[in-house]
Amino acid sequence: MLSKNQIKLIRSLQQKKCRDLHGMFLVEGIKIVQEAIDSDFEIHSVYSTDCSKFIPILLGQNSKFEISGISEKELEHISGLKTPNETLAVVRQKKQELPDFSTLKNRLTLVLDGISDPGNLGTIIRTADWFGIENIICSENSVDLYNPKVVQATMGSVFRVSVHYVNLVDWLKTNSVSKTASVYVYACTLKGKSIYEQAITKKGLVILGSESHGISKDVLTLADYQISIPSFGKAESLNIAVAAGVVCGEFKRS
Repeated sequence: MLSKNQIKLIRSLQQKKCRDLHGMFLVEGIKIVQEAIDSDFEIHSVYSTDCSKFIPILLGQNSKFEISGISEKELEHISGLKTPNETLAVVRQKKQELPDFSTLKNRLTLVLDGISDPGNLGTIIRTADWFGIENIICSENSVDLYNPKVVQATMGSVFRVSVHYVNLVDWLKTNSVSKTASVYVYACTLKGKSIYEQAITKKGLVILGSESHGISKDVLTLADYQISIPSFGKAESLNIAVAAGVVCGEFKRS
């Protein structure tokens, strides 16, 4: 049976201020919890309605954290999902080391400006993982990486892709404008040159802005090229996470 303190801690982690205070976040669902256990993130505790799935751990394969059996009613009480999925874990946040700008010169890196929707950020992280992109740079006003909806949408990719929060203008000014690292900056905009016509490379920084506001003017002025995904139909806009997939695919194909 869960104690009042356990319930209080777990439920508080739905809020960013409490996640920051405790340095922990929630992971829900047997698949994502297993991804967390297999990663280099530190697990604080696991709660499951079926502990038999963790027998290898219980037998000593990994005994660094607590695994507690709970009822379905208890899981419903602590879960943030409408339909709880068997297992919930409390995981310690991991300090992400911002890579030196020069190390990015031979890589493709996504830069996100003002992404506020948790589902979009989570899906972009999952997309980055699919395309082998190791780092995502986010503006400071982007949604929190450890928001439960972000974590859920990554489907485990949150444990493989490093996400960093910076002042984008300062970061780009300090690094890219000088071109000391020879990194090209591509900004995805509605008025940019078609990505199918623009000469692009397999490396560089690709900036994506929010669907409602796009890329901020101060950030946009620091881009070398503006690119766009041409429309062949009548839709007014393209979901930012879908756009990220199209762009990543084209850069990897180039």
